[in-house]
Amino acid sequence: MQQISHKQLGFFLYFQVIGLGILVYPITIGQSVVRDAWLVGFTYMIAAAFVTVVVAWFAHVFPGQTLISGLRSAFGSWLGSLLGVWVLFWLYLVACIDALETTLFLNTTLFPNTPNYVITALFIIPISYAVYMGVEVLGRLAEIISPVGVALTMLLFLLALKNAHISYVTPVLADGMSPVLRGSAFPWAAGMKFIVALFLVPTLNKAGKLGRTLMLAGICVGLTGVFIEGATTLVLGQTRGSSSYPLLEVVRTIRIGSFVERLDTIFVSLLIVTIFVNLTVLHYCIACGLQQLLRLSHHKTIVWSIGMLLWAGSVFLFRDSQQEKSFVLFTIPGYHYFTGLIIPSLAAAAYLIRKKLFPKAGSKKGA
Repeated sequence: MQQISHKQLGFFLYFQVIGLGILVYPITIGQSVVRDAWLVGFTYMIAAAFVTVVVAWFAHVFPGQTLISGLRSAFGSWLGSLLGVWVLFWLYLVACIDALETTLFLNTTLFPNTPNYVITALFIIPISYAVYMGVEVLGRLAEIISPVGVALTMLLFLLALKNAHISYVTPVLADGMSPVLRGSAFPWAAGMKFIVALFLVPTLNKAGKLGRTLMLAGICVGLTGVFIEGATTLVLGQTRGSSSYPLLEVVRTIRIGSFVERLDTIFVSLLIVTIFVNLTVLHYCIACGLQQLLRLSHHKTIVWSIGMLLWAGSVFLFRDSQQEKSFVLFTIPGYHYFTGLIIPSLAAAAYLIRKKLFPKAGSKKGA
């Protein structure tokens, strides 16, 4: 079996939230809070702590098992498989939404005259190929691009800070914590994507330290949010709420002399790579989950089929972008919390109770 390190897992988790989130979260956060948006990064760490506890507890109760096999151990073959189908449907829905958001972004910035279904296909094909090559390839890819991507992003935003106005972020908490908490709702929900770690536990080259890896990833996501949201507000102020992609507007303000400009092209390239990592991990987890659920010999047998389903879902699942945004803002957070917190917690609790009441039955592992 191919294996990855805890550091590579940390990069996977980081990009699950930041990969596409760095593009869309400033939009959703800006609808609730502007001046204090940078505080959302700190409140996010609370959600990261919750999901870290749940994932670490599940991994401790079901050592070496994935989320699918753990659900079967806790609830039996039928109910466990049914909950596994729910989890995989949730992952599929998340992947389709991420693919659609990526397509809309590319259509707006790079390919305005290209049909969305063509853009999606051109993006899904290399993603499926990377998943087909295995998790080690994904791990090496994430490990290579992460330092470069983070460093270049931070550099771009530091250059943009010469246009900052401190008055845009003062006074702090003039409207209280309520707007900050409302703005935190969607990033908190997206943090539930950290449960993808439970699909990758068997691939880790060293046992243990899973909780520490998740917590470090959560802290890094939170600090990135503090920096990005702070820089966006410092540069754009209240006008950030009227922009489709505030971060692009921040980068476009960079001018070095009279010859260095339009650095947003570099930023767009970085975003494409980080989103690529995000979607490959989701695709891989869906493939591995289905492999276990259907008792297949290898995930490679269904990789391309899942790629076709992701393409179809991102193209046909929503009537238009407004319906998708409404679903993301008002409906899918409930899916996130139920799947990311409640299902793994119930599984761990049920297994411990079952093991205590029926020791012989509780000792059996799910397939």
